[in-house]
Amino acid sequence: MKRLQRILLAIVSLTLVAVLSACTMYNVDVAEGGAHGIANEERKDAFLQEFVWDGNEDNMRIDVREIDGVKVTRYGGFSGRGFPCPFCVSIEGLELLQETEIQPGVEERDLYFTLVINDQIRDFNLSYNYDGYDFGCYYKDTKERIFYHIHLIPELDPNNKYFYKSESDGKIYKKDTNEPVTGLWYPEEHEQEQAQEQAQ
Repeated sequence: MKRLQRILLAIVSLTLVAVLSACTMYNVDVAEGGAHGIANEERKDAFLQEFVWDGNEDNMRIDVREIDGVKVTRYGGFSGRGFPCPFCVSIEGLELLQETEIQPGVEERDLYFTLVINDQIRDFNLSYNYDGYDFGCYYKDTKERIFYHIHLIPELDPNNKYFYKSESDGKIYKKDTNEPVTGLWYPEEHEQEQAQEQAQ
């Protein structure tokens, strides 16, 4: 009986070692231009953690396939042993303050970025402030405060194997779970909401 227990314990231990050895650690910072990501130790792939916008209106289409020679397979991810690192857009030269209420008289601006879901992208972990309700507060200088609402409009590559666009509501869904990708912004949906508000 004891021998059988020792054998079973050895099998369980070997299984755990194999599983832990197979886990990939993402802890290598990679950067190129305005794209900042985190790659695994072997630099086989990486997730895009931040896109730094330079203020150029011709540079609002996000389609980063490589960072420093490392293939990008996700928007946002988890670093180390599981620390969440959601994807976000920041603005070059401005400071993010994360406030919760817009003060009276403060200027507001909407920024619309196209987020390309190319055939390499297989997962999402988007920052919480892309639902169109929360926002980031940036100080342009000591005198001017501007609130930027950042919206990510999805553009799905039909060759992507992990996501699909629903014909009924036009939203992006995961193929394996049929769950919608949260945090994306759909112009048609908001146009309908505005039309309904105006009709009331």
